[in-house]
Amino acid sequence: MERESYQEPYQESYQESYTEQVPYTEYKTESYSCGFGSSSRTCTRSVSSTSYRSETRYRTAYRTAYRTAYRDVMRSHLETRVYTFPAIEQVGNYSGSWDLAFDLGVAAAPLDVHIAAADRRVGYDHDASFPAAKVSPTRANLASLDGWFGDLLGQLSRELPGRLTEH
Repeated sequence: MERESYQEPYQESYQESYTEQVPYTEYKTESYSCGFGSSSRTCTRSVSSTSYRSETRYRTAYRTAYRTAYRDVMRSHLETRVYTFPAIEQVGNYSGSWDLAFDLGVAAAPLDVHIAAADRRVGYDHDASFPAAKVSPTRANLASLDGWFGDLLGQLSRELPGRLTEH
């Protein structure tokens, strides 16, 4: 087991400044002439006006920062391993074809039945044993010609009753 360093992200807070326009009201006193003729005099009034000033304010903001952290790691690598042993490949190529014609008498037309099959089977004979790789002695155990033809005959016996019924 080894320890390695890496950069770990985290959220860091900081103070951020911004400027805001803040309204305020100013009041001014104005003098003006009021009345008519000989009764004219000077009057005053208060007049308001809205102005704006810039104010700097602060808020808390967040940003992603990085710090060094450590973690345990296990280093491994694939290692190619080969176990070679002698074996004999056994191949069986099987094929068969039967064309049968059944004469069902004068009342019915002859029934023609065609059964055909082809197969290739492969097996290996060896006496090697290597439990770690689940290798153990095997034999090909391919079907004999009679056994394979028995399977073909089974196919005929399964199909023939249905063909007779359809005919």
